[in-house]
Amino acid sequence: MAGNLSAEDATRLVDFVNDKIQSIEDLQSLDTLLQSLQEQQDIQRQQLREAEEILKNATKASNEHAEAVRKEAEAFKQHQADIDRRLLVVTQSEHSDEAVRKFEDSIARLQRLDVSQGYLELLSSVDQLNKDAMKTMKSSPHDALRSYAQLRSIETSISTGQDTVEGATPYLLDYVMKVSGSLKDSIRVEYTDKLQNILDKMKWPMKELPTESLIDEWMRWCDLLLEFQEPDFGSVTIKKGPEDQSELPILLPLEVMSRPLELRFKYHFSGDRPTNRLDKVLSSSRNTMELIFY
Repeated sequence: MAGNLSAEDATRLVDFVNDKIQSIEDLQSLDTLLQSLQEQQDIQRQQLREAEEILKNATKASNEHAEAVRKEAEAFKQHQADIDRRLLVVTQSEHSDEAVRKFEDSIARLQRLDVSQGYLELLSSVDQLNKDAMKTMKSSPHDALRSYAQLRSIETSISTGQDTVEGATPYLLDYVMKVSGSLKDSIRVEYTDKLQNILDKMKWPMKELPTESLIDEWMRWCDLLLEFQEPDFGSVTIKKGPEDQSELPILLPLEVMSRPLELRFKYHFSGDRPTNRLDKVLSSSRNTMELIFY
């Protein structure tokens, strides 16, 4: 066996034997030593076989992955070439660059057409809501207010998003604002007139209590006017200080009810009338407060 070893290995073997066998007892345990060496050699061979198997599997997986990537690249090139051929046919072009440019132009025109269609649908909705509100203003006031609220919601949405949208949006917003403004004026006149008619029947501002039916009608039209003002309340901001010049909206029911009180006040306390005295003003103020709160 030593004849098959190199000089270096032979020297290492001699050193190992001299180290392990130094007495008769060591010589007697030579079989155990050889068995231990044989077991270590078997373990190393097993580890070597396992490492070779791992390397074989890793090499196989790497080759398979490389083959899959190659096939995907070929499929992508084939798909790209197919797209280029279709673009050439669709756009009737001779070169792929020209075909891509024409295709992008076509997509842009379709997008503009889609936006234009959306504008037309929105305008149609605005006109329909306006017609519905005008139609039901007298017969079904709540339905008219529902259409009006939807119209105001569209106006708010366009106004909020116009900074990020170009094109016809400003013109669309201007049209919607005109329609909603005109409808707002019509509803305001109609509903305040209705409330004024009820107040006339109640002989407001007399102290006598009206009938229960008149009170119900008065409450109904007050609620309708407040509901009508709800879209305006959404934009109201609380004053931040005495220097803030913003004004809060006046509640329409109170505005209507204050008209005869205002006329009465101007009649008695303007000019040279005998009633234009401080004590009369205070008395009139107390009477007015009693009318409102009692």
